[in-house]
Amino acid sequence: MKKLNYLSAVLMMWVGLLLIPLQAQINVPDLSPRCTYTQKIGFGEITIDYSRPSMRGRTIFGELVPYNELWRLGANEATAITFTEDVFINDQEVPKGMYLLFAIPGQNEWTFVLNKAYRLWGKYGYDQNKDVLRFKTKVQKLPIHVETFTIEIGDLGPTMGHVMVSWENTMVKFQIGTDADTRIVEEINKKLKNPTAVLGNTYYSAANYYLLTHRDIDQAMVWIDKAIELNGESGNYFNLKAQIYAEMDDYAKATQWARKSIEKAKLEDNEYLVTRNEMLIEKWQKRPNQ
Repeated sequence: MKKLNYLSAVLMMWVGLLLIPLQAQINVPDLSPRCTYTQKIGFGEITIDYSRPSMRGRTIFGELVPYNELWRLGANEATAITFTEDVFINDQEVPKGMYLLFAIPGQNEWTFVLNKAYRLWGKYGYDQNKDVLRFKTKVQKLPIHVETFTIEIGDLGPTMGHVMVSWENTMVKFQIGTDADTRIVEEINKKLKNPTAVLGNTYYSAANYYLLTHRDIDQAMVWIDKAIELNGESGNYFNLKAQIYAEMDDYAKATQWARKSIEKAKLEDNEYLVTRNEMLIEKWQKRPNQ
């Protein structure tokens, strides 16, 4: 019995020793927290899943992140980028789906690498044969200090945007485009060819899109006039007509129609539109033909 008690005590001691490291572990926040960033562009979404290390007094490019070597573009798992619709990068079509995004930093130029792997820890297991696209972009030096590694999408337009990578005093960016513009123009043409379905707001939307995308501005004027003919006068319609005249560099008529828009907006209790027109008039009055 004493022998059994002794063996039991020894066994319990060893179990306790094995458990000490597990019990001694302390949970702390990740030094490079994971971030999921999603941006809608065109009719689809772009999601970037990456880890965000901070400088913490270290020199980044050329030391912590060596030049001319493949980098995971962050920390921990390789950065993943997902497109819900087909996109264009450097005028090359990239099918929708998830990809890994790597970079090869240089002092004046970076190479980005889009790779069709599922998940990798860092660059371990990277296979160049799975590269979908490689492209270069110039380095921009920042006047500010970026402590934490950041990837975001900016310079947004109706159908495109720029992926912007910033850390330390460096920023690089590249454009992502979509086919949304083609689809919108096709829809405009289709709807305007169907007289039974055309409403004043259809002409208004078509004119507004042509203005935003700097297309045939004379056609935009025809459409806004048609919208007014069908739906009657309104502050928004007059405001768009004013902006179309401004696009034609006729700031005198632009100001005239903005003032008409203010009159309508006051009757419609649209204070925002009143303020918007007043700001436009102030800007246009500084133009040469005022």
